[in-house]
Amino acid sequence: MLRLFFIFILNCIFSLAIFAQVNKTIYINNGLFTAVDNTTFPYLAFNENKNFNQKNLIINLIKGDNLVLKVINNDSLHHDFLVKGKTNPVAISPGDSIELNVSFPDEGVFMFYDFAKKYSYMGLAGMITVGKPNSKNFYWEVRSHESSLNPHLISGGSEDWATFNPDYYTINSFSHPHIENDTLAMLKGNVGDTIMIYLFNPGASNHSIHFHGYHCTIKYSTESILHIGRSKDTFSIRSLQAMVLQLVPDKPGKYPVHDHNLIAVSGGGIHPNGMMLTMDIKP
Repeated sequence: MLRLFFIFILNCIFSLAIFAQVNKTIYINNGLFTAVDNTTFPYLAFNENKNFNQKNLIINLIKGDNLVLKVINNDSLHHDFLVKGKTNPVAISPGDSIELNVSFPDEGVFMFYDFAKKYSYMGLAGMITVGKPNSKNFYWEVRSHESSLNPHLISGGSEDWATFNPDYYTINSFSHPHIENDTLAMLKGNVGDTIMIYLFNPGASNHSIHFHGYHCTIKYSTESILHIGRSKDTFSIRSLQAMVLQLVPDKPGKYPVHDHNLIAVSGGGIHPNGMMLTMDIKP
C-alpha cells in the first residue's frame, strides 16, 4: 500500500514537471509568396516575429499544457482569429493584439486561423500539435495555391470556391525539391522507430497523401473518430481537416510520399515541382 502511495506521488510530481504554461507570441504578416519557379503572389502568414516568412509557425505542446497565446496583427487588414473548437472568433484591428488562454488536455492537432476563408486560404491557418514528450515527430501542412487569385483577394475581392483552380501545391509552404531542405517535413528515422506525422490541410482543396513502401496507422482524426486505427498507405484529407499518423518502418530504404492526384505533384505546370517528398529510413 505504501509503495502504491509513493508511485502516486511520483506520478503527480512527473506530471507537474511536464505539464506547463506555455507562452507564445505570433504575428500576422503580409508579404510575397515565392513559388518553386520563382513566381510570386501576395500571401499572409503567422510568424514568430515581424519579419514575413511564407512558412507558418507551428506550435508544439505536450498533453495537459496550457497555452497563453498573444496574437499581434502586423497587417494593414482587419482579421478575426480563433482556435478551432477552443475559442470564438476575436477581432484584431491593424496594429492591435489579443491574448488568449487555452488549455489542451487531449492529444491531437488543433487549428488556429482567420475566420474569413479567403484569408485562411492565403496563409492564415496554422496548427497546434499536442503529443507526448520526446517522440520523433514530423509536420506536414499541405496547401494548394491559385497564383492569379491572391492579388484579387488581397485587394478586397471575393471568390467562388467552386471555380478554384490551383497551380501550385506545397508542404510547409514549399514544393519539391525545395521541401527536401525542411527538417520538420523530411521524414528520417530507423527501422522500428515510432514516428508521428502531424498532417494538416488548411487549404481550399482536398488531398490524398500516398506513402510508398510503408503503411501508417491513423491515431487521431478531426473528421471522424471512426477513422482512428485504420492502417493503410493512402490518406484522404479534406480542406480544414487534420490527422496524426503513426509509422513504424519495417525495412530500410528511401521512398516517396506524394499526393495521389498527380496534378498536385506539379508546380506551375511542371512535374514533379509539387506536393512530394522522400522518406529516408536507415537500418
